[in-house]
Amino acid sequence: MWVASSSPRGLGLLPAATFARAVVGGLGSRPPRDDRVAHVRAISQLSVLLYESPIVTLAAVNGPAVGAGMALALACDLRIAARLARFVGGWARVGFSGDFGGAWLLTHRIGPSRTLEVLATNRAVSADEALALGMIDWLVDDADFADAWWSWATQIAVGPRSAIASMKRNVLDAQRLRLAEAIEQEAERMVASSETAEHREGVRAWVERREPRFGDSHKIGGMISD
Repeated sequence: MWVASSSPRGLGLLPAATFARAVVGGLGSRPPRDDRVAHVRAISQLSVLLYESPIVTLAAVNGPAVGAGMALALACDLRIAARLARFVGGWARVGFSGDFGGAWLLTHRIGPSRTLEVLATNRAVSADEALALGMIDWLVDDADFADAWWSWATQIAVGPRSAIASMKRNVLDAQRLRLAEAIEQEAERMVASSETAEHREGVRAWVERREPRFGDSHKIGGMISD
């Protein structure tokens, strides 16, 4: 599984396996319990960063997403999967209760009863079922996967970054604020976006009947892999 994000440098990619190695390595030894708790809390902040970051993140899953891998996919804003993808809690198999906010994230996607059933039974959720449950947003054939996720991520990466970041904040506010409170924040962001170069370029492009060019965001780069 890869996590893609639109950043000021372009489109960044990071393999979720990197995070899994950190988890295994950190819990393989037996330091004091308080240190182990602090370690789990620290590495689980990756889910918070993905969930709350102003950067729009996309998880591309074309195989098993297990444990932390599943949690990180759920922490992303958008998820695309190939038909061979599978989602498994994995924690129950080895007597773990869960980390990386997996239970919280899954509960917010599919509800408490179904979440507990998936985690406690440790069963694999197929890509088709994940789409039906709302765990993923887009399901594509295996052969189309690479082109599909890259095209989707690129479409977001070339967009107006500050405006999209504000859109994400609006969506996050919708989950925690009353409508009247959310509108107050939305109005502030709307006016702020009207003062940006992105807005001016968007209007200019509309008048000139062409596609907008938002700074250098049409350049895709910054790939990170191991």
